[in-house]
Amino acid sequence: MAEILPIAKWVQESYRPGRRIGITWRDGGQRFDAEVIQVGAQIENSTIPERCILEVTQAVHPKDHLVRKHLAIHGHAFSPDGMSRNADGSTDSQAVSYDRLQRSMGDAGLVLDAIRKKTNKRPAYPDGSLLIVVMTPSCLHLTDEWAAMLDAVDDSMEFGPFREVYVYDESTYRGRVFYRPPSAD
Repeated sequence: MAEILPIAKWVQESYRPGRRIGITWRDGGQRFDAEVIQVGAQIENSTIPERCILEVTQAVHPKDHLVRKHLAIHGHAFSPDGMSRNADGSTDSQAVSYDRLQRSMGDAGLVLDAIRKKTNKRPAYPDGSLLIVVMTPSCLHLTDEWAAMLDAVDDSMEFGPFREVYVYDESTYRGRVFYRPPSAD
């Protein structure tokens, strides 16, 4: 069920008069989360496939679960980078400071890792598939930090079988679609 909102946001970003989109969400253990059917002039006059699959994945800090645990018990927590687990299973949360764009670049690395995992998954996704990366940021990004993070993702992204990658920030409901360069189609 966690895939529904990011899929809906991708449809809002991608739907236009020349690109009508139908989604069939699939719950269960299959290798993808939805089937996509696209029709319209943009589909007929481009290399966008009429039918493809869509996969949703998470980009989350490896210590995010410790933040949530600490927050539930103590009512406050700092960044995942300041989290640690004690021998007795309790958690400690320490404040961490960052240079201006350091945290944004860290989140860009998490997004790129999530894309890489799906790109390298075997058996491979069919060429022309769509990928949605739901990002759980380590902190709220100001507009320029968000843009810098997306630029870092764009500079290093390897699309693999994915024709489009949609990065979605679940804390602010904003996202951006990245398209594989036409020469790679």
